[in-house]
Amino acid sequence: MKIRKINNNLVIICERERKLEEILNILKLNKYSYKHLRGNKEVFDENVFKNDELWFPILNCEFEFEAVLESVKVVYEDDFILIVDKPPFLLVHSDGVCKDNLNFRVNNYLGFKSYPLHRLDKDTSGLLIFVKYKSLIPYFDSLLVTRKIKRDYYAFVDGYFKVNQKIKIAKKIGRDRHRSGAFRISESGKEAVSYGVAIKSSFKNKLTLLKMSLDSGRTHQLRVHLASIKHAIVGDLLYNNIKKDIRLSLQAYSLEIDSMLHSDLIRVEIPLSEDLEKYFKDLIK
Repeated sequence: MKIRKINNNLVIICERERKLEEILNILKLNKYSYKHLRGNKEVFDENVFKNDELWFPILNCEFEFEAVLESVKVVYEDDFILIVDKPPFLLVHSDGVCKDNLNFRVNNYLGFKSYPLHRLDKDTSGLLIFVKYKSLIPYFDSLLVTRKIKRDYYAFVDGYFKVNQKIKIAKKIGRDRHRSGAFRISESGKEAVSYGVAIKSSFKNKLTLLKMSLDSGRTHQLRVHLASIKHAIVGDLLYNNIKKDIRLSLQAYSLEIDSMLHSDLIRVEIPLSEDLEKYFKDLIK
Protein backbone atom coordinates (compact mmCIF):
# COMPACT_ATOMS: atom_id res chain seq x y z
CA MET A 1 0.00 0.00 0.00
CA LYS A 2 1.04 3.57 -0.70
CA ILE A 3 -0.17 6.05 1.88
CA ARG A 4 -0.30 9.82 1.45
CA LYS A 5 -1.81 12.82 3.15
CA ILE A 6 -3.80 15.02 0.77
CA ASN A 7 -5.31 18.09 2.41
CA ASN A 8 -7.26 16.71 5.38
CA ASN A 9 -7.39 13.15 4.11
CA LEU A 10 -5.34 10.01 4.56
CA VAL A 11 -5.26 8.41 1.10
CA ILE A 12 -4.44 4.72 0.73
CA ILE A 13 -3.55 3.52 -2.76
CA CYS A 14 -3.65 -0.27 -3.01
CA GLU A 15 -0.94 -2.13 -4.91
CA ARG A 16 -2.66 -5.51 -4.88
CA GLU A 17 -6.09 -6.96 -4.18
CA ARG A 18 -7.06 -6.97 -0.52
CA LYS A 19 -10.13 -7.22 1.64
CA LEU A 20 -11.33 -3.87 2.95
CA GLU A 21 -11.55 -5.31 6.49
CA GLU A 22 -7.88 -6.29 6.34
CA ILE A 23 -6.80 -2.73 5.56
CA LEU A 24 -9.04 -1.28 8.27
CA ASN A 25 -7.62 -3.73 10.83
CA ILE A 26 -4.00 -2.97 9.91
CA LEU A 27 -4.40 0.80 10.15
CA LYS A 28 -7.06 0.77 12.92
CA LEU A 29 -9.30 3.10 10.91
CA ASN A 30 -13.02 3.78 11.20
CA LYS A 31 -15.00 1.72 8.69
CA TYR A 32 -17.92 4.15 8.79
CA SER A 33 -16.02 7.18 7.53
CA TYR A 34 -14.27 6.77 4.18
CA LYS A 35 -14.64 6.92 0.41
CA HIS A 36 -13.68 4.01 -1.85
CA LEU A 37 -12.67 5.25 -5.30
CA ARG A 38 -12.11 3.07 -8.38
CA GLY A 39 -10.87 5.35 -11.10
CA ASN A 40 -12.91 8.50 -10.53
CA LYS A 41 -16.00 6.63 -9.41
CA GLU A 42 -17.05 5.94 -5.83
CA VAL A 43 -17.78 2.26 -5.24
CA PHE A 44 -19.14 0.22 -2.33
CA ASP A 45 -17.15 -2.99 -2.42
CA GLU A 46 -15.63 -5.16 0.32
CA ASN A 47 -12.84 -6.04 -2.13
CA VAL A 48 -10.15 -3.45 -2.82
CA PHE A 49 -8.35 -3.88 -6.14
CA LYS A 50 -5.01 -2.64 -7.43
CA ASN A 51 -4.95 1.17 -7.81
CA ASP A 52 -8.18 1.59 -5.83
CA GLU A 53 -8.05 4.53 -3.44
CA LEU A 54 -9.45 4.76 0.08
CA TRP A 55 -9.93 8.30 1.41
CA PHE A 56 -10.22 8.75 5.19
CA PRO A 57 -10.79 12.22 6.69
CA ILE A 58 -8.26 13.17 9.37
CA LEU A 59 -9.35 16.52 10.73
CA ASN A 60 -7.48 18.73 13.15
CA CYS A 61 -9.21 19.45 16.43
CA GLU A 62 -9.42 23.15 17.16
CA PHE A 63 -7.18 24.60 19.84
CA GLU A 64 -7.42 28.05 21.33
CA PHE A 65 -3.97 29.51 20.74
CA GLU A 66 -2.29 31.30 23.62
CA ALA A 67 1.15 32.87 23.78
CA VAL A 68 3.58 30.90 25.95
CA LEU A 69 6.94 32.03 27.26
CA GLU A 70 8.65 28.71 26.61
CA SER A 71 8.99 27.17 23.16
CA VAL A 72 9.11 23.47 22.33
CA LYS A 73 12.17 21.73 20.91
CA VAL A 74 11.03 19.77 17.84
CA VAL A 75 13.54 17.19 16.60
CA TYR A 76 11.35 15.54 13.93
CA GLU A 77 8.08 16.40 12.18
CA ASP A 78 6.03 15.08 9.25
CA ASP A 79 2.38 15.06 8.17
CA PHE A 80 1.29 12.65 10.91
CA ILE A 81 3.54 13.00 13.97
CA LEU A 82 6.15 15.13 15.60
CA ILE A 83 8.84 14.17 18.08
CA VAL A 84 9.94 16.64 20.72
CA ASP A 85 12.73 16.77 23.27
CA LYS A 86 10.98 17.16 26.63
CA PRO A 87 12.90 19.14 29.25
CA PRO A 88 13.00 17.87 32.85
CA PHE A 89 10.55 19.21 35.45
CA LEU A 90 7.74 19.65 32.90
CA LEU A 91 4.53 17.62 32.96
CA VAL A 92 3.38 16.00 29.71
CA HIS A 93 -0.33 16.58 30.55
CA SER A 94 -2.06 19.13 32.71
CA ASP A 95 -2.45 18.17 36.37
CA GLY A 96 -5.39 20.55 36.72
CA VAL A 97 -3.28 23.03 38.67
CA CYS A 98 -0.36 24.14 36.50
CA LYS A 99 -1.49 25.22 33.03
CA ASP A 100 1.95 24.98 31.46
CA ASN A 101 2.73 21.47 30.22
CA LEU A 102 4.37 19.86 27.19
CA ASN A 103 1.07 19.07 25.44
CA PHE A 104 0.01 22.71 25.81
CA ARG A 105 3.29 23.92 24.30
CA VAL A 106 3.06 21.49 21.39
CA ASN A 107 -0.53 22.55 20.67
CA ASN A 108 0.59 26.17 20.58
CA TYR A 109 3.41 25.26 18.21
CA LEU A 110 1.06 23.41 15.84
CA GLY A 111 -1.94 25.69 16.17
CA PHE A 112 -4.25 22.72 16.73
CA LYS A 113 -4.75 19.94 19.25
CA SER A 114 -2.24 17.07 19.35
CA TYR A 115 -2.04 13.81 21.30
CA PRO A 116 0.98 12.43 23.23
CA LEU A 117 1.39 8.78 22.25
CA HIS A 118 3.21 7.73 25.41
CA ARG A 119 4.47 9.49 28.54
CA LEU A 120 7.57 10.48 30.42
CA ASP A 121 7.69 11.22 34.12
CA LYS A 122 7.89 14.88 35.09
CA ASP A 123 11.60 14.74 36.02
CA THR A 124 12.59 12.58 33.01
CA SER A 125 13.86 14.33 29.89
CA GLY A 126 13.99 13.20 26.29
CA LEU A 127 12.06 12.13 23.22
CA LEU A 128 8.29 11.98 23.10
CA ILE A 129 5.96 11.30 20.16
CA PHE A 130 2.87 13.42 19.49
CA VAL A 131 0.20 12.28 17.01
CA LYS A 132 -1.42 15.08 15.02
CA TYR A 133 -4.77 13.40 14.37
CA LYS A 134 -7.01 11.66 16.87
CA SER A 135 -8.14 9.09 14.27
CA LEU A 136 -4.53 7.85 13.94
CA ILE A 137 -3.98 7.18 17.65
CA PRO A 138 -5.23 3.54 17.50
CA TYR A 139 -2.77 2.78 14.70
CA PHE A 140 0.23 4.25 16.51
CA ASP A 141 -0.90 2.56 19.74
CA SER A 142 -0.78 -0.74 17.86
CA LEU A 143 2.83 0.00 16.87
CA LEU A 144 3.74 0.34 20.55
CA VAL A 145 2.05 -2.96 21.38
CA THR A 146 3.77 -4.82 18.52
CA ARG A 147 7.13 -3.17 19.29
CA LYS A 148 7.27 -1.38 15.94
CA ILE A 149 8.19 1.63 18.05
CA LYS A 150 11.40 1.18 20.03
CA ARG A 151 12.49 3.47 22.86
CA ASP A 152 15.95 3.59 24.42
CA TYR A 153 17.11 5.43 27.52
CA TYR A 154 20.22 6.63 29.30
CA ALA A 155 20.14 5.85 33.03
CA PHE A 156 22.81 6.76 35.58
CA VAL A 157 22.58 4.25 38.42
CA ASP A 158 24.22 3.72 41.78
CA GLY A 159 26.63 0.78 41.87
CA TYR A 160 29.26 -0.60 39.56
CA PHE A 161 28.91 -2.60 36.35
CA LYS A 162 31.79 -3.48 34.08
CA VAL A 163 31.67 -1.69 30.72
CA ASN A 164 29.75 -3.79 28.16
CA GLN A 165 28.16 -5.88 30.93
CA LYS A 166 24.58 -6.74 29.94
CA ILE A 167 21.56 -7.06 32.18
CA LYS A 168 18.02 -8.37 31.78
CA ILE A 169 15.29 -7.76 34.34
CA ALA A 170 12.03 -9.71 33.97
CA LYS A 171 9.80 -8.93 36.94
CA LYS A 172 6.10 -8.13 37.19
CA ILE A 173 5.17 -4.61 38.27
CA GLY A 174 2.10 -3.51 40.23
CA ARG A 175 0.94 -0.58 42.32
CA ASP A 176 2.42 -0.06 45.78
CA ARG A 177 -0.64 0.09 48.06
CA HIS A 178 1.41 1.66 50.85
CA ARG A 179 2.87 4.60 48.89
CA SER A 180 0.78 6.96 46.78
CA GLY A 181 1.95 7.17 43.18
CA ALA A 182 4.56 4.44 43.61
CA PHE A 183 4.91 1.00 42.02
CA ARG A 184 6.64 -2.17 43.15
CA ILE A 185 7.65 -5.65 42.09
CA SER A 186 4.52 -7.77 42.48
CA GLU A 187 3.63 -11.31 41.46
CA SER A 188 0.09 -10.11 40.79
CA GLY A 189 1.34 -7.22 38.64
CA LYS A 190 1.80 -6.86 34.90
CA GLU A 191 4.57 -8.55 32.93
CA ALA A 192 7.58 -6.28 32.31
CA VAL A 193 11.01 -6.90 30.79
CA SER A 194 13.91 -4.42 30.68
CA TYR A 195 17.33 -4.77 29.03
CA GLY A 196 20.51 -2.81 29.59
CA VAL A 197 24.20 -2.55 28.82
CA ALA A 198 26.85 -0.57 30.71
CA ILE A 199 28.61 2.01 28.53
CA LYS A 200 30.56 3.92 31.23
CA SER A 201 31.32 3.17 34.88
CA SER A 202 33.42 4.19 37.85
CA PHE A 203 34.44 1.62 40.46
CA LYS A 204 35.76 4.41 42.68
CA ASN A 205 32.49 6.39 42.71
CA LYS A 206 30.24 3.34 42.40
CA LEU A 207 28.35 4.80 39.43
CA THR A 208 27.37 3.37 36.03
CA LEU A 209 25.81 4.79 32.87
CA LEU A 210 23.45 2.26 31.29
CA LYS A 211 21.70 2.17 27.95
CA MET A 212 18.26 0.71 28.65
CA SER A 213 15.45 -0.59 26.46
CA LEU A 214 11.96 -1.96 27.16
CA ASP A 215 9.96 -4.97 26.04
CA SER A 216 6.94 -3.35 27.65
CA GLY A 217 6.00 0.11 28.85
CA ARG A 218 4.80 -0.06 32.44
CA THR A 219 4.63 3.08 34.56
CA HIS A 220 7.99 3.66 36.31
CA GLN A 221 9.26 0.42 34.74
CA LEU A 222 12.97 1.26 34.55
CA ARG A 223 12.90 3.00 37.92
CA VAL A 224 11.27 0.03 39.68
CA HIS A 225 13.30 -2.64 37.87
CA LEU A 226 16.68 -1.01 38.52
CA ALA A 227 15.84 -0.34 42.16
CA SER A 228 14.82 -3.99 42.53
CA ILE A 229 18.37 -5.14 41.67
CA LYS A 230 19.95 -2.61 44.08
CA HIS A 231 21.02 -0.26 41.28
CA ALA A 232 18.48 2.54 41.63
CA ILE A 233 18.62 5.52 39.29
CA VAL A 234 20.60 8.44 40.67
CA GLY A 235 18.33 11.26 41.88
CA ASP A 236 15.21 9.10 42.05
CA LEU A 237 13.41 10.48 45.11
CA LEU A 238 10.79 7.75 45.02
CA TYR A 239 12.92 4.60 44.70
CA ASN A 240 16.47 5.54 45.71
CA ASN A 241 17.41 5.98 49.38
CA ILE A 242 20.74 7.59 48.47
CA LYS A 243 19.94 11.29 48.09
CA LYS A 244 22.02 13.38 45.68
CA ASP A 245 21.76 16.93 44.41
CA ILE A 246 20.62 16.01 40.89
CA ARG A 247 17.26 15.38 39.27
CA LEU A 248 16.13 11.92 38.16
CA SER A 249 19.03 10.86 35.93
CA LEU A 250 16.95 9.27 33.18
CA GLN A 251 16.73 10.41 29.56
CA ALA A 252 14.84 8.98 26.58
CA TYR A 253 17.58 9.46 23.99
CA SER A 254 16.48 7.29 21.03
CA LEU A 255 13.28 6.48 19.13
CA GLU A 256 12.77 4.14 16.18
CA ILE A 257 9.43 3.95 14.33
CA ASP A 258 8.54 1.32 11.72
CA SER A 259 5.26 2.62 10.30
CA MET A 260 3.25 1.90 7.17
CA LEU A 261 2.50 5.62 6.99
CA HIS A 262 6.17 6.29 6.30
CA SER A 263 8.24 4.99 3.40
CA ASP A 264 11.42 4.79 5.50
CA LEU A 265 12.27 3.72 9.03
CA ILE A 266 12.30 6.76 11.31
CA ARG A 267 15.21 6.91 13.73
CA VAL A 268 15.83 9.89 16.00
CA GLU A 269 18.63 10.20 18.53
CA ILE A 270 19.72 13.06 20.78
CA PRO A 271 22.90 13.50 22.84
CA LEU A 272 23.07 13.24 26.60
CA SER A 273 21.38 16.29 28.14
CA GLU A 274 23.61 19.15 29.30
CA ASP A 275 22.65 18.94 32.97
CA LEU A 276 23.44 15.21 33.23
CA GLU A 277 26.63 15.61 31.17
CA LYS A 278 27.84 18.38 33.48
CA TYR A 279 26.97 16.59 36.73
CA PHE A 280 28.56 13.24 35.88
CA LYS A 281 31.51 14.48 33.77
CA ASP A 282 34.08 14.16 36.55
CA LEU A 283 32.38 11.21 38.27
CA ILE A 284 32.37 8.77 35.34
CA LYS A 285 35.18 8.84 32.80
